[in-house]
Amino acid sequence: MRRDNGDRHVLGTICRCNGRWYALGTVVPNLQARDELVRSVAGQLENVNYSTLLRWGNSNENSREDTCMNNSESSKEDNGEEVAFVKVVEESEATGKVLDIYEDIKKTLGIDFVPNMYKAMANKPEFLETSWNKIQAIMTNQGTLDSNTKDIIALTVSIMSGCDYCIGVYTETVKNNGLDDEALTELYSVVDAYSGLNRLNIAWGVKADSKPWYGCGA
Repeated sequence: MRRDNGDRHVLGTICRCNGRWYALGTVVPNLQARDELVRSVAGQLENVNYSTLLRWGNSNENSREDTCMNNSESSKEDNGEEVAFVKVVEESEATGKVLDIYEDIKKTLGIDFVPNMYKAMANKPEFLETSWNKIQAIMTNQGTLDSNTKDIIALTVSIMSGCDYCIGVYTETVKNNGLDDEALTELYSVVDAYSGLNRLNIAWGVKADSKPWYGCGA
């Protein structure tokens, strides 16, 4: 986080877009949460206080929101819903390598549309191609782990990362693979238990044991 010319660059990390507050990649749900975030930021910086940050935020709110909304205008579906913070390449706009990959995505996944994630990647065709090939090498090609195990791992990582998009995709995937609500709740309970244990051991700075042991279950 830079602090050139007083508070300008610090405040540049806080903006309002489509009715939501964003800061350092974090969605802030309301004004109270925004104020708490601003206080937190101000408390970590020299010569910058809460009132300065908040005053700047309030006085520039409209201009920053307009800019954010204009930048995302081309990333909306026909119903006006924003699908990404960057422009997405729709199927009707795709040509050459991107169009070929789009067709392969639909054929491989057995669906009649291109997911928004890949349409966002298509801004850089080489990135789309590399990502699609990598994902297929891991998730489609059979290895020691079966597909359902990989999908459960993908869902778990998505939950831990807080990615709503991937949580939605892989929740539906594991349900399609046969997991019911009881199994999903069991999965969530493992995530709950180990996210807490992870943080606890990080806080304690616990060192590795001198001998191996094989998990917390019997």
